[in-house]
Amino acid sequence: MDIAFDPRFIPSVNALAPVDVRRVWKAVETFQRDPDHSGLNFERMKGKAGRQRLHTIRASRPVRVLLAREGQTAVFLRAGRHEFIDKLVASVAFAVPDSGAPGLVPIRPNTLDFDESELTGVTARRADGAATRRTILDHWTDRELAD
Repeated sequence: MDIAFDPRFIPSVNALAPVDVRRVWKAVETFQRDPDHSGLNFERMKGKAGRQRLHTIRASRPVRVLLAREGQTAVFLRAGRHEFIDKLVASVAFAVPDSGAPGLVPIRPNTLDFDESELTGVTARRADGAATRRTILDHWTDRELAD
């Protein structure tokens, strides 16, 4: 499993109590070794968030880790109390921009019924006008990925 970290992930972990910080890092390590480990309680977020590739894993009973997953790549986004993660997911979407790093972007409450391609730029156009499906790795060149 290839993993990456959103720039706000580590500050969100460090804001937790020391015992929870250790639990989050243990959950991340376990996920990297075995994403299907039953103790992680890996769950796809329900509703629109689930279509945005958002999932959670359990670090402890009250603490969850939010991540976006596509295939064998996971981007760890935030860590926090269960209630915080649920509220966060209700107000954001995971975006893969044409340039820059993928990450969470805020959405307005009345736009929860959005077309994924409108917000995230998931559908791109080739030079011949045909639509192509974007992935969370598209902002890197093949050379950068190889390095």
